[in-house]
Amino acid sequence: MTSPGGDPAPRHPAPTADPPTDGVRIGAFVFDRVTGDLTGDDGAQRLPPQPAALLALLLEQPGTLVTRDAIRARLWPDVHVEFDQSLHFCVRQLRAAFGEAADAPQYIETLPRRGYRLIAAVDPVEAPSAPTGTGPARPRRRVVPLALVFAFVLVLGGATWLSGILRAPAAPIRLAIMSFVAPDAGAGPSTTTTIADHLLARLGADPAFAVVGPTSTSAFDADDAPVARVVERFAPTYVVNGRFIGDGAMLGEVIRASDGAHVWVHRFDVTDDAATVAAIIDAGLREALDRARLTTSR
Repeated sequence: MTSPGGDPAPRHPAPTADPPTDGVRIGAFVFDRVTGDLTGDDGAQRLPPQPAALLALLLEQPGTLVTRDAIRARLWPDVHVEFDQSLHFCVRQLRAAFGEAADAPQYIETLPRRGYRLIAAVDPVEAPSAPTGTGPARPRRRVVPLALVFAFVLVLGGATWLSGILRAPAAPIRLAIMSFVAPDAGAGPSTTTTIADHLLARLGADPAFAVVGPTSTSAFDADDAPVARVVERFAPTYVVNGRFIGDGAMLGEVIRASDGAHVWVHRFDVTDDAATVAAIIDAGLREALDRARLTTSR
């Protein structure tokens, strides 16, 4: 193509779109939907998978009610969990991350028996502009030699490195044992701290576990959400809890910390022998872990 004067028309490079970004600004925070990182004035924290998924779902319709049914279909479509407890656990983790209280929400509003909505201002995070490429090209003559050196080092040390990896023991599973304290004084000692003590003796002796015992977790017994606080403070993989439900009954629970799912639950009477209760909970925990390993290996 030529200009009216016959000279060739100057060529202009096609505009280059900015690279996409997965970050979104929520009030005073920035959330990365890929990594699950929530960054505020105090730095970044990585949300557990289920709370991150819940926040991503709320972000799809900011300011709009997201129903409980929609949340269940997205987060727990084919999993049998105690839905109310798992959902409330996720919401508590999000509120703790945002630093807000349920009775004065600035980010997540509860619509009782209906669902939740994100009420904070939401704005996309602008991606950094792509380099223009107008600077001088760097010489490429050293790329091949460096690549060859790198490959040589990998081959030389690969066998030793791989051998070390194969011999490395699996990291212990981090457990938190709650104190099993009944909310009233009617239950005898066999249904309170004694169960937790038996569990600590059984699980703490197994090198497959790294156990945070009731001496540490009991500091949160008076909290409104003691399990959530223990997860926030000690970052366990699973929480072993005893929940007293009245009429002389207690539920032994194994709770997955990442999403609050109850992976094992069993009903006991408060008059049951503490050592027997601890043995049953121990077996239930190991059964749940075996199921999780089978699911992961498929």
